Amino acid sequence: PEVMDRQLAFLHPALSEKRLRVYTDVMVDEVEKYLARWGEAGEVDLYDVMQELTTYIATRCLLGDEIRRHLNTEFAHQYHELQAALNFTGFIFPRAPLPSVRRRDRARQEIAKIIGRIVAERRAAGPAAELHQDFLQTLLDARNPDGSPLPDDIIAGMLITLIFAGQHTSSVMACWAGIELHQHRNYLPILQKELEDVYGGGAKLTRETLAKTQYLDWMVREAERLHPPLIMLFRAALKDFEYNGYVIPKGAWTMVSPHVAHRSPAVFSHPNQYWLERYAPGRAEDRKALYTLIGFGGGKHRCVGTVFAYQQIKVIW
Repeated sequence: PEVMDRQLAFLHPALSEKRLRVYTDVMVDEVEKYLARWGEAGEVDLYDVMQELTTYIATRCLLGDEIRRHLNTEFAHQYHELQAALNFTGFIFPRAPLPSVRRRDRARQEIAKIIGRIVAERRAAGPAAELHQDFLQTLLDARNPDGSPLPDDIIAGMLITLIFAGQHTSSVMACWAGIELHQHRNYLPILQKELEDVYGGGAKLTRETLAKTQYLDWMVREAERLHPPLIMLFRAALKDFEYNGYVIPKGAWTMVSPHVAHRSPAVFSHPNQYWLERYAPGRAEDRKALYTLIGFGGGKHRCVGTVFAYQQIKVIW
């Protein structure tokens, strides 16, 4: 836990308000370039679209322009191999003698080499590298308690973790946000009017103007509530403790399901109903108590990039 706390602290500058403003511009640029390839009408696979968009956004914000320029080549292939092994079997038996596991391990090594090359280039660039405003540069600037820089392998490992955190759950939630909205089309004109009110006069899409789109925010929250990207959260008990008449022994695994918790009638009225106004001021059902929405985890292991995820989904839609 001490190492985790120290490593997470390295990321705080990369999630500052100043950096989030920069990321907004990156997100808008990536979405506009992507949509520019579309015609006036047609049909797309929503899941494929969200996978691609969130990958483009995450890699550029996390790894910088160097990786983004070459995303369709070596890095994209290795990232796909990593994703393919992201399943329940691989989680419970991470060293299982399976072809997908072996491909995963080779992909991990190759991605570390790619990141290592970029790290070497930036370190060779000296002060000029400080112009980069991405997570990679934040980790390059970070220092251990003894003043030493982070080892390349630690940087690679943290960035791979962050890519999954910034892309996988966001792509799933971005899909459900759109699916639910179009299955409840009564909200479409409301959202369209809101966006017209904020951006119809030519206002730029920024972090500040995005904060004015409350229905858009509620749309993402309701997607998290009804379709949390993580359907089961695991925790290990660090010591014996008693709960509700039961003793949970040290070392035991405990589990909680956001999918079940988010449909609790004790917290959410009409919990199986899609209803954006449940988040309106004065009602705010998601703020009745701690951990009402846990689609991004909770407590010590809550996702540090939740704000980043919400921002990119809202920018896309």
